[in-house]
Amino acid sequence: MVTNDDVVELLDSIADLLELKDENVFKVRAYRRAAEQLSQGQIDVSKEVTEGTLEQHKGFGKALVEKITTFMQTGSLPYYNDLKKTVPKGLPDLLKIPNLGPRKVAFLHKAIGVKDIRTLEKACKAGEVAALKGFGQKSEDKILHSLQNVKKYNELHLLSDADDTAEIIITKLKKMCPKSTIEVCGSLRRKKEVIRDIDILAATSSPKKLVSSFLDIAKEIGAKVHNEGEIKVSIRNTEGTQIDLRIVSPKEFPTALAYFTGSKAHNTSIRGLAKKKGFTLNEYRLESLKTGKSLSVKSEEELYSKLGLPFIPPEMREDSGEIEAGQARKLPNKLIQNKDLRGILHVHTNYSDGRSTVAEMAEAAGALGAEFLGISDHSQTAVYANGLSPQRIAKQWKEIDAWNKKKKKPFILKGIESDILPDGSLDYKDSLLKEFDFIIGSVHSSFQMSEEEMTRRVITAMENPYLNIVGHPTGRLLLQREPFKLNMDEFLKAALKNQVVVEINAHPVRLDLAWNSVKKAKEMGIKLAINPDAHSQEGLALTKWGVTVARRGWLEKTDIINCLTKGKLVDFFSSQRS
Repeated sequence: MVTNDDVVELLDSIADLLELKDENVFKVRAYRRAAEQLSQGQIDVSKEVTEGTLEQHKGFGKALVEKITTFMQTGSLPYYNDLKKTVPKGLPDLLKIPNLGPRKVAFLHKAIGVKDIRTLEKACKAGEVAALKGFGQKSEDKILHSLQNVKKYNELHLLSDADDTAEIIITKLKKMCPKSTIEVCGSLRRKKEVIRDIDILAATSSPKKLVSSFLDIAKEIGAKVHNEGEIKVSIRNTEGTQIDLRIVSPKEFPTALAYFTGSKAHNTSIRGLAKKKGFTLNEYRLESLKTGKSLSVKSEEELYSKLGLPFIPPEMREDSGEIEAGQARKLPNKLIQNKDLRGILHVHTNYSDGRSTVAEMAEAAGALGAEFLGISDHSQTAVYANGLSPQRIAKQWKEIDAWNKKKKKPFILKGIESDILPDGSLDYKDSLLKEFDFIIGSVHSSFQMSEEEMTRRVITAMENPYLNIVGHPTGRLLLQREPFKLNMDEFLKAALKNQVVVEINAHPVRLDLAWNSVKKAKEMGIKLAINPDAHSQEGLALTKWGVTVARRGWLEKTDIINCLTKGKLVDFFSSQRS
């Protein structure tokens, strides 16, 4: 299904390609403006295309509407596909480099023949970029630094993308080979934030049939075969993700699943433990050191049990203390699950940069079974996101009151995502701040502060008695932007001291706080929130990715405020301010 976001991405991509070709500036602006309009959520593309009313909106001429309609109906656009062929293949990749927009890339292409990441790096190292008008040494140094990140990012993929890819392939494979046991393993099963490869493990008595089916799927999705063997096949899909299928016997499957799931460090520790227990353990079997005979292992649970351990969930297999905790019987009783979440916080509406109304977001949250919904649009300083003035806040509150009077689920809490300003202050006077049910404070600007300055900034915000939650605490965007400098130890100490909740931002591009810091927060007794940072009705479901981070950080439902009832949550927010 093609969404508004897909159309926005298409229009922006067309504008980028036209700009790279140095096309008419007005033509470029037409696509940019159309994309901007759609990103604001005021136009439901699917509905307007179906009803034939899209052309009634300013900026959507007949030719543009025809292109959007074709894309909505088919999921593809010949015009865009043809346009891509007219631009050097590696040139769009350069747009991933911060502050290097289409015009600058086009200039570099014309002036010194830059056509991809490799030739840009070569030109920078030769000093050719610094010599160009409008660049200079500082710009060249920044480009070189950014190139290192881009090259690193190109080898990695977001958890959500890798998970979608694996689900499609495994579903097809199970349908084609119903008698086989097939599971994802590796870093994807551990739910790492970014994934290098997708590992699939299968047990079957008919490996030839499984390999043949996997190759058929590869052909269907346009993937190239990287390596083909009798029990292992590697393919690479059109996004550049390597997908490995490894086949074992049904008898070997439980041990292999455990081995190919655990991190290298976890597996090393597990093998060491096995040796102390009188066994040898490898990827295929558990053997007695005395007799050399293989022991029957029918499940991962049984394998861990034979080693004197309770079952360790896949997300925890990082050698971060889980083996020692298992031996001491101090593992979490039950890790958080999606079903434990009672409500949703950190939600944007079309009052700021969201795409749906208050009522639409509430209806969607209710359909998901949410008991409460925390609306938290951007504050007034966030002009770029249509931040709310005090007058517009009052208008929104009237809508929320009208909803709550209906006594329908979910109950809507009045919140705001206040910018944490450079001096650490929040974005309204205290007389208004105290009227909100809850306040999320987030850094959205001045990311280049020193660690000392940024830490002081965020701690100052946490000292404000009206701040309830710190949103996306490190500001990272996975595979796009590194975290800003923040002393995590000092940050967590301040959160504990001021009884401020720390957010696990569940958006797949953020997944911020990182799992190891989540684990540390739990150990300190800090409460956390799993929030989707939703800007659309579909975005409400993103909480599931935050749950994966929480599980990697050993969290139980008692650690997370979203698991409270509505009444207890309201009391909790009140207690933070007392």
